[in-house]
Amino acid sequence: MLRLFDDIEDIHLDVPNVYEQLQTLLKQLEERKVLNHDLTASLPQKGRKR
Repeated sequence: MLRLFDDIEDIHLDVPNVYEQLQTLLKQLEERKVLNHDLTASLPQKGRKR
């Protein structure tokens, strides 16, 4: 997961809604107790449009 967080800006170029998809996935994994809140809270925030 942390590698994904590191590369998310590059992935965003090819998959514009990657932040929303990742947020949904992390929420589901946290609800199922696969990931803890500390990891899900470290999700990078989407940069603002310029």
